[in-house]
Amino acid sequence: MEVSGRRKAGSEPVSKASDIEAENHCDPCKHDGRSVAAKGYCVDCKEYLCTGCYRVHLRPSVWRHHQLLDAQTMPKTKPATNIKVTDVCTEVCQKHSDKVIEYFCNPHEILGCSACITTEHRSCIKVDYIPVVAATFGKSKEFNNLHENLESLLSLNEKNKSNIRNKSKVVDIQADRAKVQVTALRTEVDALFDRLEEKIDRSIDDVRNRDKKKIVKLSNKSDAVSANLKDHISVIETKVNEGKICQLFIETKRMEESERKLHAEVQTIAEDSNIQIFQFQPDQMIVDMMEKLTVIGKLKVLDKNAKRPHFEGEINVKAKTETKKCNITGMSVLSKNQLVVADYMNGCVKLLSIVNKDVISVYKKDVLDDSDPFDVTKVNDAQIAVTYPSAWEIRILDIPDGGNLKSDREINATGACYGIVRSGDNLVVSFNTPPEVKILTLDGKVVKKITGHYNFPDYVAFNPYRNTIYISDVSLDTLTCVTTEGKNVSYDKRLGGPCGVAVDANGQVFVCCRSKNSVLQLLKGSKRPHVLLHNSYGVRYPQCITISEQNTLFVGLADDKVKMFQLY
Repeated sequence: MEVSGRRKAGSEPVSKASDIEAENHCDPCKHDGRSVAAKGYCVDCKEYLCTGCYRVHLRPSVWRHHQLLDAQTMPKTKPATNIKVTDVCTEVCQKHSDKVIEYFCNPHEILGCSACITTEHRSCIKVDYIPVVAATFGKSKEFNNLHENLESLLSLNEKNKSNIRNKSKVVDIQADRAKVQVTALRTEVDALFDRLEEKIDRSIDDVRNRDKKKIVKLSNKSDAVSANLKDHISVIETKVNEGKICQLFIETKRMEESERKLHAEVQTIAEDSNIQIFQFQPDQMIVDMMEKLTVIGKLKVLDKNAKRPHFEGEINVKAKTETKKCNITGMSVLSKNQLVVADYMNGCVKLLSIVNKDVISVYKKDVLDDSDPFDVTKVNDAQIAVTYPSAWEIRILDIPDGGNLKSDREINATGACYGIVRSGDNLVVSFNTPPEVKILTLDGKVVKKITGHYNFPDYVAFNPYRNTIYISDVSLDTLTCVTTEGKNVSYDKRLGGPCGVAVDANGQVFVCCRSKNSVLQLLKGSKRPHVLLHNSYGVRYPQCITISEQNTLFVGLADDKVKMFQLY
């Protein structure tokens, strides 16, 4: 199809009248240092062309769609261009040192000059002229995606660095805790421990030193990755600020391979950041037969994903005007500074300050309404959802900037609703009449009903990494894991009165066991859960738990306190 204003491919661009001395000269030839009279003009390239360049302009696919004007119709003066002077291509082609990079071949993903394109890519379907595509490239999805990916990788790597620093703390915590246990046992067998304590100390220090070396190595590697990512981001932002869009396009294309390599390095750092998890375990012979004692103990190697807790204090959830003892049945972290709890005994929902460790505000339904809240979950940064079992109701509460909780709307749950957790844009809610779990929209519409091996489903938790739901049933002493489609994945029995369940940012599952005064961590591939917290940590009758993005575990008890533990 012939383009308007363009001569046929076989026609000459010059009329008889063009024999007169031309006022304009061929731009491509001028770029090569030659002065040749212009006999035509390309509207798209905004360049004057000599007879030879005019003919060449008709052949490659990259120029084939361009509008050409012959000597009679070409403008006497070059029209004003929208491309800024600073936007022109200036980088010299590696293959042709006398030319600059002005084109990008999409099929081959290659940057090149006009000579590269005409000699090696003239048959390629899509070849972009950089000054044209670069004019809007800064607002393109491709550019934004790469910039966002680099920012995301930097953020992920910074988290890796923080995680590595935390691992450094747990190395010391484990070592110090083990040494305290060793010392306590040594007081009973002091004479024999002189030799054996030194042996076990070396084992502990060996593990510490190996992990310290590993952490230093990973820290250096993550620092290098961060520096590389910051350099890439700095180059991009500099080109954007300076308006050098063509250079931005070239640099971005060059960074794509680097971005993939950096992405792999960031993943490798995250995967290699595990340290040796251990605890001191005294030898049974010390207890039973001291005269036959040969070793003081050993370092028990735990699962690499097993967490170690460190007590960070407790929050007093009792309001000044309350006389009843509190009973925290539900909790949810709103931010690193705020926590919301459901106090079943006092029939209210409370907003707590994690920093000040006190109550910010209290929400209670109408005084005449005796229905009490059971569980709570964060819907978004400004709203929470609360279950009221006796009222068959889910209530959405707003969290204004001032912190005073207020009701936004009610959802008819059509049943006694207990546990609740957000799953994407939906809510997962447990019911006891009949015993089932429902996935609801935020308007209360039932998306899915899940029935299974439970008699009285209490609490629910959602694992976005595996797209699964955890359902506790204290009456059957079970914790069931099902997919969002209702398919059974696992079934844990005899845990010790499982109640509240929580899933951390890495997909690790924690469950509080009321009758055993403990909090367990379920380890993938292990039949025996890891006892994270027990009675010696002051955990008595734990009812519910939640965990923050900063790996702070909050445990709600049947009293006036919420205990906080930093997990390493």
